Amino acid sequence: MGFFSKLNPFKKKEKVEDIDLTANIGNIPPEMMPKFTGEANVENMKAKMDLVLTQMQSLNVRYETLNSRLERIEQMIQEIYKVAKA
Repeated sequence: MGFFSKLNPFKKKEKVEDIDLTANIGNIPPEMMPKFTGEANVENMKAKMDLVLTQMQSLNVRYETLNSRLERIEQMIQEIYKVAKA
C-alpha cells in the first residue's frame, strides 16, 4: 500500500450501515427539544414564503432579460444573413 492508494477513485467503498435515528429520541431531555409556538411557526412560514416569492420574481426578471437579449441576437443574425446574401 502506497501513499496514493487512499486516493484511488476506483476503490470499493465500504457500506455504511443504516443508523436508526428515531431509537434515541426518547432519551433526549425535554429542555433540549426545540420549542415551537403556533404563532412563531406561522410567522416563520410567512417569512419563508416571502423569500421564495422574492426569488421567483428575481428569476422572472432574469428570464425576461435573457429572452429580450435572445430576440435581439436573432434579429442581428437575420440582418447579417440578409447582408451576406445580398
